[in-house]
Amino acid sequence: MPVAPNKRGDIMTHDTIFLDTQVLLLALQEQPPAGQESLAARARAFLNAAIKRKAVVMISSLSAMELFARSGCADHAELARHLGESFAVIPFDMAAAMAAASVCQERFNELQHSYPGGVAALVGDIEVLGSAISAGPARVLSNKPEFQALTRHYLNVEDIPELPPEHPNLF
Repeated sequence: MPVAPNKRGDIMTHDTIFLDTQVLLLALQEQPPAGQESLAARARAFLNAAIKRKAVVMISSLSAMELFARSGCADHAELARHLGESFAVIPFDMAAAMAAASVCQERFNELQHSYPGGVAALVGDIEVLGSAISAGPARVLSNKPEFQALTRHYLNVEDIPELPPEHPNLF
């Protein structure tokens, strides 16, 4: 079920954006992994600009779970409140499960031996993609080449945009 080519290249002109897990983590981590500071700054600037222009920024409940697990907090209520106020949290529900199952039927055998991170990473990415497909965003934002390749068969996907020169870091 391939998608039509993008009509516009500017991701910020669309009202709905789905963030993959990695982009969410980069944007929200106080200390990004070594060597990813520039990418994290781009993710934060993108997220800040999207929120400022009142775009609907979606994340999967599976991405929220990974953020909870990495937070180190025993009580996730405050983080859950923040995520619920800042993002449209898309559940992995029956629609997402059906979409993920379709992706599995179409792509799993082809990718299971070559997907970076192995089968567990492939299944996790298919589940997040199922949430995205069920939500139907205008674009998906991802910096993982393997997730981009998987996603572009179903939705429009782009990398984290470069920082505009007039706004080097909006945070």
